[in-house]
Amino acid sequence: KGKFKEAQPLFEEALVIFRDVGGDNHPSVASCLGSMGRMQIKLRNYAAAEQLLSESLLIRRRLLGADHPLVANALNNLAIVHYHLGDLEAAAESYREVLRIYQTTHGDDHPALATIMNNLAAVLRGRGDTDEALAILREVLASRRSHLGDRHPLVGTALHNLGKTLMDAGQLEEAGLMLQDALALRRSLYEGDHPDVAETIEAL
Repeated sequence: KGKFKEAQPLFEEALVIFRDVGGDNHPSVASCLGSMGRMQIKLRNYAAAEQLLSESLLIRRRLLGADHPLVANALNNLAIVHYHLGDLEAAAESYREVLRIYQTTHGDDHPALATIMNNLAAVLRGRGDTDEALAILREVLASRRSHLGDRHPLVGTALHNLGKTLMDAGQLEEAGLMLQDALALRRSLYEGDHPDVAETIEAL
C-alpha cells in the first residue's frame, strides 16, 4: 500500500506532462488516468477511482469508438468500482457493455466471455436477480467445460457458483448436486487443506 501511495505523485506529474504536450484527449492521458484509477482500486479509494476511470473511459470512447478492447477494459474496471460502491445497477450495466464489446470483437465463443459473464452473474445475484444469474451461470459452466475440459479449477468454480445461486433460488436438490460435483472435483485437484475445498464444504 505504501508503494502505491509513493507512486501517486509520480502519476500526477506524468499526467500534467501528458496534458501539456498532447492535450486533454491524448491517448497517454487516458492511459495515465486508467493507471491512476486502478491504483486507487488497490488502495480501496473507490470514489477517487470512479472519477479517474470515468474520465479515462470518456477519452477512450472519443478516440477509439464504442467497440474497442481498451474501452471494454475501462468499463470492466469501472464495473469493479461500482460493485464496491454498492451501485449494482451501474456495475451490471458496465459488465453488459463489456460483454457486448467482446461478443462484437471476438465472437460468441471466446473463452474470455465466461469470466465477464461470471462477474455479471455475481452482480445480478447480489441484487436478487437469481433467474437471470442462473441462466448466465449455466452458460459459464458450459463454456468452461467446452474450452477447458471437465477437470479444471475454473470448472470447479463454475459448479460452485451455480450451486450457490441455485440455493438462493430455492432449487435445493439441483444445488446439492452441483455443489457435490464441485467438491469432488476440487478434492481431486488439490492436496490437503485448500480454501476452495473448504468453501464448497461450507456451502453444503
